[in-house]
Amino acid sequence: MGIAFSVVISFFAVYGILQLIAKGVFLSKAKCGRQPAYVHRVIGVRDCEDTIEGVIRSLAWEDIREDLIVMDLGSRDDTPEILRRLEQEYDFLKVMTPEEYRVYFDEITKYDQ
Repeated sequence: MGIAFSVVISFFAVYGILQLIAKGVFLSKAKCGRQPAYVHRVIGVRDCEDTIEGVIRSLAWEDIREDLIVMDLGSRDDTPEILRRLEQEYDFLKVMTPEEYRVYFDEITKYDQ
């Protein structure tokens, strides 16, 4: 019973964090005038193979389909493989490493400076 309880608690903890992010905690960069505003939801994960698929699928089920970037922070389990598979299934999901995100963010904002 202890392991099952831990798995359930872990799932709800990750789900709760994602709900907070989905409901209004955004990483954004906005400028005045005619410059575009960039809004991304960015989630960092590490070693979440037991819960990440359920969390992403629940977000898809809730029809939260704005860009969602999931950064793998050095998982040593199957989390990266699960995320890459889900990325193929859901077009709103982008899976990146922190380095890939830095390049991506620099690319989309380089013309704003």
